[in-house]
Amino acid sequence: MVGGDGLNQSIQATRPEGQVAVVGFLQGQTAQLDLMNIIFRKVRVQGIAVGHRQAFEEMNQALAQHHIQPVIDTVYAFDQAKAAYEHQGRGGFGKIVIWVALPQ
Repeated sequence: MVGGDGLNQSIQATRPEGQVAVVGFLQGQTAQLDLMNIIFRKVRVQGIAVGHRQAFEEMNQALAQHHIQPVIDTVYAFDQAKAAYEHQGRGGFGKIVIWVALPQ
């Protein structure tokens, strides 16, 4: 989720010919963009529309009520992330998970 000046930071952090996905906005609906970074780095900025929070919570309630679980293909440890992305590139059946262990 990026917005405002954070969008420029995300564009700068993106590899050449990479993509920044804009999902929602935290700092308002407008941003002043540094177009030079977009043009010279050939970065693609893609907007992604999502539903509202109430619909998300209702969906989660329905999933819990009907005991619907996602299909998990494979779970990779964080240090195996490269292998997980390679697996995703080959295709799979279900979700490919990268497990990020949080510090305790």
